[in-house]
This record gives sequence, structure tokens and C-alpha cells, in this order.
Amino acid sequence: MMDRLKWLAGIYFSRFDEKMMSDLIWFDARAVGDNFSGPLGCALGMPTCSGVWAGEIIPLSQEEETINTDFEWRNRDKDHVAGFFNITREMDNDMELGFGLRIDRWENSSSNLASGLSSDKSHTEVLPRFSVSKTLDDDSMLYFTAAQGYEPGGYNLANFENESGLHGFDAEEATSLEIGWKGTSSDGRVLATVAAFFIDYDDRQIEYQAESPSGGVIEGIVNLGDSEQKGLEASVTMVVNDNLNLSLSGGWVDAEWKPGASAGGVDLSGTTPPVVPDFGENLNVDYQTPISNQRDFIAGMQISHNGEYEGLQAWDPVTNPDYMIVNAQMGVVGDNWELMFSMKNLLDEDYYMDVQHFPNYHLLDGGDSIVIGTLGQPRLFTVSYSYSF
Repeated sequence: MMDRLKWLAGIYFSRFDEKMMSDLIWFDARAVGDNFSGPLGCALGMPTCSGVWAGEIIPLSQEEETINTDFEWRNRDKDHVAGFFNITREMDNDMELGFGLRIDRWENSSSNLASGLSSDKSHTEVLPRFSVSKTLDDDSMLYFTAAQGYEPGGYNLANFENESGLHGFDAEEATSLEIGWKGTSSDGRVLATVAAFFIDYDDRQIEYQAESPSGGVIEGIVNLGDSEQKGLEASVTMVVNDNLNLSLSGGWVDAEWKPGASAGGVDLSGTTPPVVPDFGENLNVDYQTPISNQRDFIAGMQISHNGEYEGLQAWDPVTNPDYMIVNAQMGVVGDNWELMFSMKNLLDEDYYMDVQHFPNYHLLDGGDSIVIGTLGQPRLFTVSYSYSF
């Protein structure tokens, strides 16, 4: 009886202390009475706006005059204490039941060293998990899991005009359901999986830019509202022969905001949350063959396609187009050493990790918002050698 019962328990603690003191350097900037010249004056809307942003050509000596302004001066301390307990029970009909419980206490203390504002918050999360699986006669199994998870709350570095502390955001909570099938061929050379999932989010955290009553901008994280997403995932791994392995995986996601979600005066109900690709596919190829005594030639290639998704600003999104990345490696491996040649982004694809609208501070082209983004890794060739003692 007891050999069918398995359990695992543990405790967890983490502490993250961070201090940052960074300045923004404005070139071609000088104090002119109570105003500033150069691009700093342009950014602040002062009558002394001048320099390149005003369409002027300036000498190098003028460009090298600088003024520093506070950019990110902060302390951030985050603590986590958790205890968990998992138990599984094998049943008589090739079924297994599982139950887990995690109790997580988190705390966030943040300080803006420039403004002198400090805030802290904490909360205890109770996170249950349930699973059931059934082994079938043909080297396959069906399973179902239900679980709760969360992202802790915290604080942004700024605050609105009527707030006495830093502008905070609450924890994001998620309830997930998944049902799936896993199977292996009779000869063990093919492994396949199929799964369908559903995730319900409460108080979803989204990167956001908000305008304060004074006209300034608060950039950080807020809880925009509730959302849900569903999708399908599938994968196949195949041992083609003694030298070659192939794996293929793909997924589809449909996500939308629930009624009541809004930002920037825009009703988001029924629209797609930021940074949720609709499709994704991956193909991996691995090859290994002996070339001499105790030496093997190895090679690999990974092809990944990422579907399009909406950018970070939920109320005024920019669609990030789909892209495909190819990585490749080849090398020689011995008993205790490895020489590897690698190429990331083999086709030198231009792609962005994130995109969003941003105020246009360059006054030469009319001042309308522009689109900015984080450029993905361009083609990169590396050589590595490792040796194990």
C-alpha cells in the first residue's frame, strides 16, 4: 500500500537586493538662466530649445558640453519564503492521482533615491495543484492538470501627483488547465505529445506608459485587467537512425481581454493582450557520427518561426510581424573535450523582440510618435573549446 504512495516536501527562501544609481547624459546642453539649451531644452519644451533637434548644425566643441539628469536611482529588495508539499497515489486501474500545495509569502520594498519616496507591500499566496493520469496499453498516457500560479506585485519608480508613495501594482494570478496525451512507438524511436490548455488571468501585469496630471509620463507595470487564453501544442521527436535525431514542435494561442479591461481611455475587451504570438513552430536536427578513435563529428540546426503579435502598448498597439531564425552548430567532440563552431541567426534575419509607439523628440519631422523596438540578435559566429578535467 505505502509503495504506491509518494510524497515530497520542502521549503524555499530567496532574497534579491538591488541598488541602481544611473544618470542620463544630455549632449549639447547648457544652463541658460532658468532654462536649458540643446535637446534637453527641447525635451522639456523650453524656449531655449536649440541644436540638432531644432535643425541646427553645431560644432564638436558645443556637442561635447553635457548635463546629467537623474535616470534611475533606486533600491529594490524582494524576499520570498515558501513551503510546498506534493503527494501522488498509484491506483489499481493504471491511474495516478496527484495533489500539491504551495504557500508562498512575498515582500517588495522599493525606494526612489531621487524623490525620497519609499513603499513596501507583501502578501501570502496559497497555490494548489491537482493532476490525474492514466497509462494506456499502447505505451501512451492521458493526463489532466489544474494549477494556480502568480507573479508577485511591486512598485514602479514614479508616482502620480495625488499619491504619497510609489505607484504600485498588485500580484497577477493565473489558473491553468491542461489536458494531453503522450505516446511512444513500440520500438521507442518516436515520441509524440499533444496538449490543449486554458489559462485564466486575474489582474494581469502589463508594461505601460501613463500620463500623470502634471503632464509627465509614468512608465512601468500596471494591472490592466483580466484576460484568458487557450491554445494547442504538439511535438514529435524521432530517432531516424543511430546518427540522426529530428524533433518538430508547434503551437497555437488565442488570447483576449475580458470585459472591463481598459487603458488610455480605450476599451480593450475582446482584443489581444501584448506579446502573445498566435503561432510558433520549431524544427531541430541533431547529427553525430564517429570520425576516428574516441572522436565524433557533431552538427545541429534549429529553425524557429515566431508568429506575429501586438506590441507592448495595449491601447495603441504596434503589430510585430512574424519572423524565422536559423541557428547552426558543428564541431568535434572527444572523451573530455569539445571544439564547436556556432552561427546564430544564420540568415541574418532582421527582427524585433518588442515594439511600441514612443514620443518623437526629434522636431525635424513633425513631432508625431515613432515606433521603437529592441532589435534581435544579428548574425553572430562563435568558436568555443571546452575541456573537462
